Amino acid sequence: MIKNFFKIALRNLSGNKTISLINIGGLAIGMACVILITQWVIDELGYDTFHKNRENIYRIYNYTGNYENKDIETPAPLGPALCLEIPEVTNYVRYTGVSRVYLQYDEQVHYENKVVFADASLFEIFSFPLLVGDPKTMLEEPSDIVISESIAKKYFGDDDPINKTVLIEGQYPVTVKGVFNDVPKNSSLDFNAVISFKMTEYVGMGQNWGDFNFATYIQLADNANVTDVIAKVNQSVTDHLPYMVDRGVKFHLQNLSEIHLDASVDYEDEEDLIVLGNKTYVYIFSIVAILILIIACANFINLTTAQAATRYKEIGIKKAIGAARKQIFVQFIGESVIFTFVALVIAVVLAEISLPFFNEITLKNISIDYTNYKVILSLITILIVSGLLAGFYPAFVLSSYKPAHIISGKGKSKSAKGNLRKIFIAFQFAVSIALISCFLIFNSQFSFIQNKNLGFDKDNIIYLPVKGKIAEKYDLLKTKLLQEPDVSSVTIKNSLPVRSNNNINGLECDGNRPPENVYFETTSVGYDYFKTLNLSFKSGRAFSQEFPTDRSGYILNDEAVRLLNLENPVGKLLKFFSGNAGPIIGVVNNANFRSLHQLPRPRVYYFMEDYEEADIDGVVLIKTTGTNVSQTIATIETFWKAINDSVPFEYGFLDAAIENQYQFEKRVKIIFNYFTFFALFVSILGLFGRALFSTERRIKEIGIRKVLGASVLRVVFMLTKDFTRWVIIANLIAWPIAWYAMHKWLENFAYRIDLTIWPFLLSGLLALIIALLTVSWQAIRAATANPVEALKYE
Repeated sequence: MIKNFFKIALRNLSGNKTISLINIGGLAIGMACVILITQWVIDELGYDTFHKNRENIYRIYNYTGNYENKDIETPAPLGPALCLEIPEVTNYVRYTGVSRVYLQYDEQVHYENKVVFADASLFEIFSFPLLVGDPKTMLEEPSDIVISESIAKKYFGDDDPINKTVLIEGQYPVTVKGVFNDVPKNSSLDFNAVISFKMTEYVGMGQNWGDFNFATYIQLADNANVTDVIAKVNQSVTDHLPYMVDRGVKFHLQNLSEIHLDASVDYEDEEDLIVLGNKTYVYIFSIVAILILIIACANFINLTTAQAATRYKEIGIKKAIGAARKQIFVQFIGESVIFTFVALVIAVVLAEISLPFFNEITLKNISIDYTNYKVILSLITILIVSGLLAGFYPAFVLSSYKPAHIISGKGKSKSAKGNLRKIFIAFQFAVSIALISCFLIFNSQFSFIQNKNLGFDKDNIIYLPVKGKIAEKYDLLKTKLLQEPDVSSVTIKNSLPVRSNNNINGLECDGNRPPENVYFETTSVGYDYFKTLNLSFKSGRAFSQEFPTDRSGYILNDEAVRLLNLENPVGKLLKFFSGNAGPIIGVVNNANFRSLHQLPRPRVYYFMEDYEEADIDGVVLIKTTGTNVSQTIATIETFWKAINDSVPFEYGFLDAAIENQYQFEKRVKIIFNYFTFFALFVSILGLFGRALFSTERRIKEIGIRKVLGASVLRVVFMLTKDFTRWVIIANLIAWPIAWYAMHKWLENFAYRIDLTIWPFLLSGLLALIIALLTVSWQAIRAATANPVEALKYE
């Protein structure tokens, strides 16, 4: 029987090569897209699955209100206290990092951007394989460090790195006590080196209950009730920090499996150490994959049922000699599976060819392992689902024909109605129109983000890290730089403007305090900071050397003034619960330094008295004219080396750091754009095949009409009107669905475009034009043909 299926399938395949090519080609392209999207989704869902204890590992975060303002920062004593006070907590690890440091060993000096401070239990709780070292002893001393295999190769080559001394930032000697395998790509935690947590005491990171500086992970016992543990965690914090309860701050546990895809948590300065995804986009691409597969299968159904008229005799003869409906049904399902299998083989080849490019745009390293049971299972699933989806309806329709109806011509009449095929066309274009609408809105939103006035000038600003002797020699460096014609302004800050700084709640002005659940960001800056970034003042002025008292003053942004409910704030005394107090000397307009997913934060600027304050994450910001950029950078490097001959020169551009906040969304946009194009292409392919077949079936009718005087335009109109009507109906289906989807997506942005009717009208018009061009090409070709050719055999 199977051999017979193959023979008949191959005969039908070769009987109409163009239609068969369109049928299988469309299905193969759709399946290739599904394979690639599926691999991306599997990769996103596969983060942290390699940890043996993953089901029992939880990260603690604090929040206010209804799970608002999520923050992973916790105090250093929290982990040890929970281990002592809560029996279900079996282990803990505290974890934080620095944005970028340079390491030195002999002549080797390099910047490293994934250096963390952590307890040795990091390697007990998590399954990061150690090549050398003992978790119980290797990070006992503050000067201990554990490095990755790549870092070991970079600095030590083939030599044994154990007990070798490495210098951090030119001033902190640390001893290598262990080497671990490079962190897997599917880990939400990412690091290249781990310094003993005890070192944090020596670099000025607060260790008290009131200092929220570290991420804390805990491991629970196998049978622990998570809800009970959450209650106990909150009780423990209440006992040690009663004022946190008064401020409405609560604590929650988040399982390790949820971390990578949770974009709602504020990571403050930990963004570089957490590999983030977004579950919203996983859902979106899963839906897109399903829709592309349905479009491809709809093509198959459409063309297969359209070809039914050519197989009436075959079905009639089989039924006349005793074939049951079940046998006919199984035959057509079998043929469908065979066609689908051929398409799947082609799809796998297309996916493999596309994989390098796909990895490039997604910044992933996906490979399709055909020995992996999950991959095999997914391919079999695609084959079965596609085969049944594409074959069930044609098999059901064709097996239902009765010999008597076929002989009398009623079968043909029934088939000619073709309403379901038109519905399939409408569905395909509804999906395509919805995707085009989303494509237009996606791109409009990202264009809006890129072009929005952020409230400051990000262009032509170069930044240097405050490393080595830069803090000590800053005034000299600034003087030299300002003598250069292409440098207009220079300033210093304790971190890049896009990074968060200290967040506090305890302040008061004029008897007013901010809401308990709102935290203010405090940041120190040098002279000319507001000039360099072109930040405009609403009232008051910037820090000035002409007024020595400014050194104890503060500058607030608009949002801080609003939350403190102040009128005419300049001159009023701003008090901190820590005891610091000083006059407000200016109010600066809000600026969006962070992603436009967020509204501007309340900020308090204070003067940087000691440049050593910028020694860890600080930057020197240099405003240039934008001309002779390469020469300007070369000049800056010369000054750098004159001051820092042993520290590698490094620089960056502020506008690039701003853009970097949207890297994930940019990749998602590119992926979405490509798959929207392929979905539309598969729809067009199906429409082209349907128009080709329809035209061929009506070729004699066209010939007769032309002989009777019908014009080319009239014939074209006759052949295109049905397709046009169903594409218009597709618009009415697609628009509300696309509007709802984009409305929900735009809610993720604090700043967003308005949803107008224009993207939807444009997508509908574009789909209609594409449909008309596709169908009209065949229609014009048929209408301009010589009618004698069509009628000579009548």
